[in-house]
Amino acid sequence: QMCIRDREHVHLLGDTLSKIGWHKGGIFKPGVSRALTVEQEDEGLQALQDCALEAGVELEVVLPLNHQVLLGIVGEHQSINAALAVQLARAVVRDEPVVMTVAEALAQTQWPGRCDRREWRDTSFLIDGAHTLEAMDCFCQWVTSVTALDKSRLKLGIIFYCGHERDPVPLIQSLTQRLQLSRVWIARPSASRPSVKVPMMYDPHSNKMVEQPNPLAHHDLHRDAALTWDETLLSIWRAHQTMGAPCSSNHSIPCSSNHSIPCSNATDAMLAAARSDCTHVLCVGSLYLVGDVLRILDNPETFP
Repeated sequence: QMCIRDREHVHLLGDTLSKIGWHKGGIFKPGVSRALTVEQEDEGLQALQDCALEAGVELEVVLPLNHQVLLGIVGEHQSINAALAVQLARAVVRDEPVVMTVAEALAQTQWPGRCDRREWRDTSFLIDGAHTLEAMDCFCQWVTSVTALDKSRLKLGIIFYCGHERDPVPLIQSLTQRLQLSRVWIARPSASRPSVKVPMMYDPHSNKMVEQPNPLAHHDLHRDAALTWDETLLSIWRAHQTMGAPCSSNHSIPCSSNHSIPCSNATDAMLAAARSDCTHVLCVGSLYLVGDVLRILDNPETFP
C-alpha cells in the first residue's frame, strides 16, 4: 500500500509531490500483482501510477469508508486510513481464519498519540503526533469538535515542539489562525533523530525560514544549537502573536503578561500546564514530544 498526502521528508525525497511519489513508488516491484493507494492530489497519484506502470503492477485506488462505520480512532481523515487498512488486510490474510468481523476490528482499533484525549490533574490533554501541514489541519478540526461543548469555559494552552528538519512556520500559522490559544509552552523532547541538516533561522519580515549566515557545526550534539532552535520557535510564535498566543523558548507566558514560567522539557511543561488555568492543553508538533507526554500520563505516580 502506498499513499502520498503531504510534503514530508522533502530534504530526502524532494519538494514536490511528483518527486516524492517517484521515490515512494520505488517499492513497486515486478512480480507483485497488486498495489493499493487512496484518493489524493493528481500530481502525487500520477507519479505512483507511472511507477506502477513501469513495474507492471496494478495500482488500485481505495475509496474512503462510509461515515456510518464506527472507528476506534477519531478524526474524519481516519476513514481513508481505515479503508486502506481493510483492503490491505483482505489481500494479505485472505486464507487465514477470521477471528472477528471487520466492523469489530475497526471499532476496537486504538492508536495512542493520535487524536488521543487524556485527563490528568483536572486538565484535558489533547494529544496528536501531527507534524505536517495537512496533519495539523486535521488536528485543529479534531480539537474544534472536541471542545465545541465547552465554549463557555474553554481556555486552550499548547505544548509544542517541531524538529529543525521541518518548517515550523506553516504549522504555527495553522494553529494560530484556527485556534484561540491563551498559553504556549515550547518543550524540547528527551530524544531526537540524528540529522545532518543545519537548523535554519526565522526571518520575520518575509515570514520564512532562511539559511544561517554562520551555522553551528555538530548541531545535534551542541547544547547551544539546541537552545538556538528553541529561540527560533519562540520568535515564530511571537511574530504570530496577533493571530494567537505569544510564548518564550522553554517558557510559557499568558497573552497579557511578560512573566515566564521555566519549562525546559515535557515533564516541566506538563506540570506547569496542569497548574495553569487552561481547561484543555494541546500536545502536538513532534512524535518525540508525544512519546514523552504519553510516558508521563501512563506513569502519573512518578511525578510530584
